[in-house]
Amino acid sequence: MTKSHARLHRWLFPVFVLALALLGTTCAHRSSDSSSDSALRTLAERVFPYVEQYDYFGVCGVDGDTSNCPYTARLAQRLKESSATLCRCQNPSPTREIRVSPAQGGGVIRVSLNRGSVNFELQVITEGGRLLVDDERCVGQGRESSIYETIQPCQSS
Repeated sequence: MTKSHARLHRWLFPVFVLALALLGTTCAHRSSDSSSDSALRTLAERVFPYVEQYDYFGVCGVDGDTSNCPYTARLAQRLKESSATLCRCQNPSPTREIRVSPAQGGGVIRVSLNRGSVNFELQVITEGGRLLVDDERCVGQGRESSIYETIQPCQSS
C-alpha cells in the first residue's frame, strides 16, 4: 500500500463510520415511528384476541379477571365494579377491524366489531413504560360515551 493510499484510507474510514452512524439513526427513527403503530396494533389484538377454537374475536377480561389485560388500574376497577367488558356487547364478534393513531404518550385505537355494527375508540396512555388502555368511547359520541359515564353498547346508527 502506498503512502497516498494509506492517507486516503485514514480519511475515508471515519467518513464511512459517520455515514453508517447517520444511516443507523435515520433507520432507528423510522423504526420507532412504525413501532408505535405496531405496538398499538399489538395492544388492540391483546384486548380483542382471536379465539381460534371458536373462530371469533373475544375480549380480554370476559371472565371477570382483568389481571392479564393491558388496562390501567382505573379501567380494570371500573370494569370490575360494573361487571362489564370493553366489548359492551352480548356476543363475541366474527370480525374485527383495527385502525391506530399514535400520539405522544399513547394514542387512539379505533376498533370495529360485528361487521361494523359496533365501533369504539380505545384511549391509550403510557404508564410505567407500558402502553395501557385507559378509557373507551363510542365513535362520534364524545366524552359522554366514556366507559366511566355509561356501559351502554356502542352501536352504529
